Amino acid sequence: MVVRPRRPRRGHIPGGEAAGRRGEAQGVGGGGGRCGPAWGGRRGGRVGLYHRWRCAVPPAHAWTCELTHTGGAGGTSGCVLASRLSETPSTRVLLLERGPVSDTFLSRVPLISTNFARANSPNYRWLPRAQEGMDVEGSHADMAMVSGKVLGGTSRINSMLYTRGEGEWEAMARKGRKGWSFADVYPYFLKSERALGSMSSRPGHGLSGRWQTRAYGHYLLPSYNPCVSAAQQVGLPYIKDLNDPARAPFGVGDVDVSIDSRGQRCSSYHAFLPAELARARRDRLKVCTETLARKIVFDHERGDKGPRAVGLVIEDEDEERASLAGRFVVRARREIVLCGGAVGSPQLLLLSGVGPRGQLKERGIKVVKDLPGVGEHLQDHFGAAVQYLTPLAHSFHALEHTLYALRDILRYVLFATGIFLAPIVQVSIFTKSSLISPVDGTCAAAYKLAHASALDPANVPDVEIMPIPAGLQVPPPPGEGGLSFLTVLATPFSRGSVRLASTDPRERPACDLGFFSDPRDWGVIARGLKLSLAIAAQMRRSGYALRDHCVLPMDAGEDEVRRFVKRQGRTTYHYSSTCRMAPEEGDGDGEGPGVVDDELRVHGVRGLRVADASIFPSILSVHLQAPCVMVGEKCADMIKKSWGELDGEGAL
Repeated sequence: MVVRPRRPRRGHIPGGEAAGRRGEAQGVGGGGGRCGPAWGGRRGGRVGLYHRWRCAVPPAHAWTCELTHTGGAGGTSGCVLASRLSETPSTRVLLLERGPVSDTFLSRVPLISTNFARANSPNYRWLPRAQEGMDVEGSHADMAMVSGKVLGGTSRINSMLYTRGEGEWEAMARKGRKGWSFADVYPYFLKSERALGSMSSRPGHGLSGRWQTRAYGHYLLPSYNPCVSAAQQVGLPYIKDLNDPARAPFGVGDVDVSIDSRGQRCSSYHAFLPAELARARRDRLKVCTETLARKIVFDHERGDKGPRAVGLVIEDEDEERASLAGRFVVRARREIVLCGGAVGSPQLLLLSGVGPRGQLKERGIKVVKDLPGVGEHLQDHFGAAVQYLTPLAHSFHALEHTLYALRDILRYVLFATGIFLAPIVQVSIFTKSSLISPVDGTCAAAYKLAHASALDPANVPDVEIMPIPAGLQVPPPPGEGGLSFLTVLATPFSRGSVRLASTDPRERPACDLGFFSDPRDWGVIARGLKLSLAIAAQMRRSGYALRDHCVLPMDAGEDEVRRFVKRQGRTTYHYSSTCRMAPEEGDGDGEGPGVVDDELRVHGVRGLRVADASIFPSILSVHLQAPCVMVGEKCADMIKKSWGELDGEGAL
């Protein structure tokens, strides 16, 4: 959340720079008000640049802090936004994050930090509603929803893949989204990026941004080359750079990742809110972690222009501490920006009275703005995997054995290489299901489009295949390795929703992922699985030792495919489009009503924007990390422009 303060009155001390008398609250900074220091990687991380919300003021004494901008949620987009807005010296920015900083050694090791199940992984994990289209109860472990609960959000726990997309941005522009064509967003991708190594010499990459990226190729498992070769032999061209706008739209290519020059995860937190930056801007940038936003405060006394968002009601994330300290109000003189992601942002809007009138009345919430699109159109990249057995040393399962693990952790610590440097995905395949043979799964038609434009919306892929050197749903037997071809719906037709489970902001919303609510997705996933089977078969013909573990026959019928998918299906944690950018009444294309306009302003409410994955009109065909960083960059410039500050540091 981003806010700018007026000159503070006695007892209203933004930042807590001075101690108040008894009964006077201290501010969001370090010091007297016990916004106790909470940053760093040592001992859970507290140094005083970022602050854990711990106000000891009795509940009767409300605390008010007035700033220019307030940013709700320090996630992937929120860290970028707070960093860019605080470049302007006259700005006062407050960033609120529900999770901790939690910057430890393990949280920076690429392979380890990607493991959601590890102890102390900073994430939310909850079950969605039972998926009717899947006939799978919500207790299915691989349907559990996960998002980052930490400064930097999901960029702290994801697979670090860096992909941008091209044709989907052109599709937005053709539907009237002004300022969102690929030509419009491309400069913001470049602005954020600092390409390292071989990627720095490729066209189309930024060299001076804060966010470090690299082409991954530093430690390739033995299955890599056979897989790439097999994909080419079944008809997919090799793409050297999956982020080159001039590339072929479909093919197999090496992944780019957000790993820094030291071999550590480079999240949006590490890139955009590092200690030195926070130290240099402590007079104008405050970051409060472990802070819960309960609802948005609106001013209704501004004539007939509609309600204006003027602040947030906040409290300690810990319920026991919150009951002792009470609730507080931070006021934004200019704007509030929600960056809570496709689940958190609609939840806060609904709790604040912005959303479908019927839902709000059911929960006894006063309607501030009847906005039917809030929480609707939830999308995710559904995936299902065919799985094979490999030699143990060819997969991540080797790390289950102490000698392998000790050898490779030493290799990583001493030389910043080895398996712990690896992302779980080392190569990726993008194609269109209509190009895949329904008979043998080959994709020879993709070569005919090798010179087609990736910028053409007609060439947006609807299938991604990620070969992952591990068993996913079904672990391999002891002493065996695994290779899974995770087959993903890149542009699904199905939609779900996010709705309040209660009026308690600590309770995760009721999420319906909506998998296969549109039956057209069954045909796409069936073709994608055939391509996965064809690649695996070609690897075997070429001499690579693959053995069946959990697979389909190539000639499986429709019913058999559906049973397999229902058993093996999973979320890929790419939640999107619940506050979609479109006219309030919709585009007339059947996609439903919008929540924000082209400037990311919430329809019918002043002083309130949303900047995260929830604003995409439909889910992008790519991994969402880089687009979310771009949205943070672009939103910051939109805000600066609206307040006449675009000529400041960092403007395009």
